[in-house]
Amino acid sequence: MIPILDFDGVVVDSVLDGFIISYDTFLKEFKQSKKDFLVKDMHHLQQQKPEQIEQFSKLRPFLKYGGDYILMHYAIDKQLDITKMQQFTDLREQFKEKIDPWSNQVHVSRDIIMKDDLQGWMQLSPPFEKVMQLMNTTKKTLYIASANEKKTIIEMLNFYNIKFPEEKIFDCNFAKEKVKIMQHIKELEQCEFKELLFIDDQVEHLKNTQHLGIQVGLATWGYCNEQQKEEATKNNIPLLTLNDEIF
Repeated sequence: MIPILDFDGVVVDSVLDGFIISYDTFLKEFKQSKKDFLVKDMHHLQQQKPEQIEQFSKLRPFLKYGGDYILMHYAIDKQLDITKMQQFTDLREQFKEKIDPWSNQVHVSRDIIMKDDLQGWMQLSPPFEKVMQLMNTTKKTLYIASANEKKTIIEMLNFYNIKFPEEKIFDCNFAKEKVKIMQHIKELEQCEFKELLFIDDQVEHLKNTQHLGIQVGLATWGYCNEQQKEEATKNNIPLLTLNDEIF
């Protein structure tokens, strides 16, 4: 078995990173802000408006692309009542021409934030302790398949002393759809799809790759909600917890 891990929501708890990099973009796009939103501003907002971060966290299960982060802030700002994936998909459709540019812009914002306060930014994305331990001790070949950027993943892994070969990280610049990453890893390993195990906290990603014949598992310690757990069960996708033998 060859485990393939999503990064955000599986290896690290990066909801605050997602908030800060996208809030900077949201403010500039919708509020005509000229000022960068930095780590020190994030700490102030955490103290003054914790409910805003809580609302953001509740919308996190609906994220598929980097540009979706902006929609989450938009929904909060407009007080939209979004509780189902289809509602968020409909909202995404309204801004479909913006999603790719926004996805690129959040990476630009992250670079600005990292340059201003690298350590402060790193501390916004702590790893899940058990996953970190497994990554450092397993004898199995591991891969990462993420919608994040490879350079950001490497920065985080190094900061938290997680040993991982860079050539086994495939990011949004390699492929936007994780099906393509799975196919590429199969070719690299010269194995059957059934020998791959893909672990993600987004049930849609698992459903989209399950048809290949790979093993899949929903990381319930990540950002999935109860609706997505039910959807996983309906599609015969195992619900994984940190108490399980994950891989």
